[in-house]
Amino acid sequence: MKKGQVSCIEVYLSKGSKGAGNFQRVSLRKHEDRLNHMAELIGRKAAKSFSKDLESFLQAARRAVRWVNAFPGDDLGVLIPKSKATGLEKWIRAISDACEQRSVLAAGEVERFLRIDEELDHLVFEFNEARQPVRFRSIICRRECPLLDPLSPAEPRYRVVEYFDRRTGRRSSRDVCGYKQRLKMQKLRDRLKLDLGRDPSPDEVAASQSSRPSRKPSPWLTEEIIAHCHLGKHSGSINNHQNRMAAILEEWGSARALVRALL
Repeated sequence: MKKGQVSCIEVYLSKGSKGAGNFQRVSLRKHEDRLNHMAELIGRKAAKSFSKDLESFLQAARRAVRWVNAFPGDDLGVLIPKSKATGLEKWIRAISDACEQRSVLAAGEVERFLRIDEELDHLVFEFNEARQPVRFRSIICRRECPLLDPLSPAEPRYRVVEYFDRRTGRRSSRDVCGYKQRLKMQKLRDRLKLDLGRDPSPDEVAASQSSRPSRKPSPWLTEEIIAHCHLGKHSGSINNHQNRMAAILEEWGSARALVRALL
């Protein structure tokens, strides 16, 4: 119930009469409730058909509400939640008018997102082309494509090649955030080995790690990572690319969140 935002419609069934003292207003949000209450009035078969149709309507209503809330305005009228109930037809007409006005804005936002997304693709290709040929400890840039993400590919991430077979070209890489954690653990083991005069046990490493403040590394490249990957002479171009990527990602993230709210 946020101020200035539309809540999804709640559909009720009114039964009985106030005069007879048996008046009821029951929610039809849940499938089981729809079947139980409507079957008494129209029969079980018709109640199932009604329930299926109402669920389709509620899905469309929720999507329409997301559209309206994505572009808040002063034209919401009866769509703003009030204690007084309004008729279903009145709500449908109001939500239709609001969505029609926002369709042009939505189309513009989708185009903006696609344009920025294409810019990101160009930056990824540009970075990877400059890092050829790939070798052990090369830094590459990749966009993952999660199957459940309707807006794939995801945000570009820098990765470090930690295995490379020159004969077959087979390779594996780790994202920079995970690679930093791996380096941190290696430094911890080396420090313990120096202090103990022997290789530390897994329990000793775990105990030393738990006593230190834990903070998740950032996914961005640092001078240390660049030097570790023997790319110091390219640090200027790498940092320039990273700055361009960071500037675009901020706008891309906001545009992506808005488009996702429209789905």
